[in-house]
Amino acid sequence: MIKLKLSVYESPLTMRNLLQNMPNLRYLTVETDDINVNGHQWKQIIIEYLPKLTVAPYHGDNDLDSQSQLQALLDRAPCLYSLRFASWPSSSTQMPPFEYSNKSVRRLHLQDVDRCYDSQQCAKLSRSPLGIQCEVLSITVDNRKNVIDLINTMTNLRALNVVCRDDTWKEDDNNQSSSTEDELIEWLQHCLPSTCTITRNDDNIYNSRFIRSRSVRLWIR
Repeated sequence: MIKLKLSVYESPLTMRNLLQNMPNLRYLTVETDDINVNGHQWKQIIIEYLPKLTVAPYHGDNDLDSQSQLQALLDRAPCLYSLRFASWPSSSTQMPPFEYSNKSVRRLHLQDVDRCYDSQQCAKLSRSPLGIQCEVLSITVDNRKNVIDLINTMTNLRALNVVCRDDTWKEDDNNQSSSTEDELIEWLQHCLPSTCTITRNDDNIYNSRFIRSRSVRLWIR
């Protein structure tokens, strides 16, 4: 087995007993109910049981100790390819991935944060260690100009899945049937080289207020 979604309702020991028999696991999602497993405990689990882990979702808070624990976890995950940040608190003035580092991470998923990245935060992301080496990015941004800035500054980026808060699709044009009728895609095609492939995602995305939108996918060459 290489992929597992696990719900733990009793104790971390139950999870450990299961994971110790899955050394080839590469994709793991864990949901817990009133059970706290901190970054240092995850580090030991990865070292002992998950040497091939490549995808890890992270639910964070604004606690500095939690942030240091995540870095400790990243330091012990040499095969980690994809990192997803989720459930980020609205009280936090910063946005992930901060200054976290991991040499193997190439995919960042930031759309679950449910907060858009403004121009300053996008600039900070593009200069961060994980942002510099990122090849595949999912993100929600304040406006479409942020998309251009990310593509121009993230030199290793080859695929971008983005939701723009100024996208008119989610407000007026939910029945659009082709990219030629899509105002945002037309604007991006005008601003980006013809080597970029741009399409509208067919899957709906809902934020915490249940407002529907659809992301735009860009392949950068």
